[in-house]
Amino acid sequence: MTSLSKDGDIAAKISSWIANVHPTRGSSSKGGRAAMNELIKICNETHLDTGLTIDGPRGPKFIPKKGIFKIAYECNTPIIPYYGISSRTKVLKRSWDKFRLGLPFSTMYIYYGKPILIESLSDESIEKYAKLLKEGLFEIEKSHFQKYPKHASMIESQE
Repeated sequence: MTSLSKDGDIAAKISSWIANVHPTRGSSSKGGRAAMNELIKICNETHLDTGLTIDGPRGPKFIPKKGIFKIAYECNTPIIPYYGISSRTKVLKRSWDKFRLGLPFSTMYIYYGKPILIESLSDESIEKYAKLLKEGLFEIEKSHFQKYPKHASMIESQE
């Protein structure tokens, strides 16, 4: 799912070209319900995997939106935290989330965390799942920076 913005256009086109991805268009701030319903329908009909950023187009940074849990619940599929970082990265300082852009000819590192199965959509459950997801992502990042400390200093020097 990518936003309806110009940035979303770029992300949708690139993901379609590179990975044969069918992006649905919308976000928590505009067109989100329709995009979420389309994503659930596609996932249930095709059994394809989905990929989402957890914090939506406006943040707050690292705080999961409720839609990710609804999608996982409706598709009866676990959320698998994943983290990607490039050996050479440009931090976009003016973006609200300090977006990290991998540079050409870099090595890409991709990590996966423990799956989180969504069994309930109660407020209490969503709070628990959000905490597990956030902690899982931070743990993956921490593990990477312990293996490659120069990557941590590269990011810190740009933020």
